[in-house]
Amino acid sequence: MIKIKKNSVIIGTAQLYSPYGITNFLDKKSKKKSFTILETAIDQKIYSFDTAPGYNSEKILGEFIAAHGLKKKIIIYNKIPSFAEQKKKKFFILNNIEKSIKLLGCKINTLFLHDTKNIQFYCKNFDFFDSIKKNFEISNLGISVYDQKNLNIKNKIKKKTVFQVPISVVDQRFENINLIKKNIIARSIFLQGLLINDKIKAKGISKKIIDAHKLYHQYLKDKNIDPLKLSLSYVHNLKKIDKFVIGVETPMQLKKIVNCKLYQTIDIKTLFHVRSLFQSNLYNPRSWRVEK
Repeated sequence: MIKIKKNSVIIGTAQLYSPYGITNFLDKKSKKKSFTILETAIDQKIYSFDTAPGYNSEKILGEFIAAHGLKKKIIIYNKIPSFAEQKKKKFFILNNIEKSIKLLGCKINTLFLHDTKNIQFYCKNFDFFDSIKKNFEISNLGISVYDQKNLNIKNKIKKKTVFQVPISVVDQRFENINLIKKNIIARSIFLQGLLINDKIKAKGISKKIIDAHKLYHQYLKDKNIDPLKLSLSYVHNLKKIDKFVIGVETPMQLKKIVNCKLYQTIDIKTLFHVRSLFQSNLYNPRSWRVEK
């Protein structure tokens, strides 16, 4: 029996305090409900959390850390908001890091650039980012990428950098990237829940993604394949992936995920078929919305 390595799991907090994703039908969460999810994570021996200023989760996460005395045990993955249009870029970056640390009440383990438009600035200012690591006691710097072309700069990056990339059973764009081992964190492994939930919020979503979602789940049902088990098994078994981010909406869902029994192998025909359903850029949530 294969089970998830809990030290590989990072809890995403984009939906911690808001209904993020096209399969999240819950209303905006209360502080009490958010704390219950976070407490469940700690009960499951998961101490890593992915957050960002834009997620509106830093404050609630910081309150939880303080209330439970987890300042020295928690592992935070945070992001720098886009600063491409900022005139005083360095001031903006430092100011946002200080705000995040104040809200979280603890150190940041890994700090990512949230916008790939900022990569060029990163490449030209390694000394500045080195000083950030030292002054704020940050262990790692990273880049959250969305497209393969974003990695064209990897040869220009002279410093050790963590890459956060979208990888799922239907999205293999980053499977063969040539990066330093154990320097890759997978995200979007459930594709906003689309790959594990058979119901979606169809309003405003393109017919192509609705049809792909329907065919995907019908195929898995016909083959008696568990959607959650498939998604987790695929990412968990990738040798290049060190950790992966999961998003949850309820404590029960979190328990189900971290205690899921995984497939030892996945039939290659299954992989080819489910991927054939998501041609073009259907694995990119930015393309899902119907233009008004």
